[in-house]
Amino acid sequence: VEGDGGIERVAVVANTVEAARAAFEELRAAVGDRADVELLVGRCRGFEREQLGLADRIRGAFAAVEPRPPRPRPAALVATQTIEVGADLDVDLLVTEAAPLDALLQRLGRLNRLGLRERAEAICVFAPALHAEDPVYGDAVARTWEWLRRRASAEPAELDPRRPSAEAAP
Repeated sequence: VEGDGGIERVAVVANTVEAARAAFEELRAAVGDRADVELLVGRCRGFEREQLGLADRIRGAFAAVEPRPPRPRPAALVATQTIEVGADLDVDLLVTEAAPLDALLQRLGRLNRLGLRERAEAICVFAPALHAEDPVYGDAVARTWEWLRRRASAEPAELDPRRPSAEAAP
């Protein structure tokens, strides 16, 4: 997490609550007080989010608004699929666990959401031992990963499944 005009808002998206909690703990320990780190998982009910002030903190740090409010330090949000739909969030860097294409596209929708920055980056992590037969998505993750891997040589890689291409999306 950089700050100072670089990467100020990061999202880490995991496929399971267990993976999200582990990533959250590791990230929080690694950055200490140099960044604000929040956890948003499906098991955290709306009432709990409001009681903890979590919803306000997340909106304050990651809302897709222009101008962006200045941050005293970078912010990172570790989440499950809860941020895929209905979350109007904007991040500079997305680190996501491999997932089916439709889920990846939803997650990528949080990256430079307003299109105001010249550059935003995404990193997709695929672990063959875990994702070959993913506990949440079955073989859809491996199929998507293979499709992405074959397309990786194209610059830029076109990920919109609505656009015609020589190779069908998984």
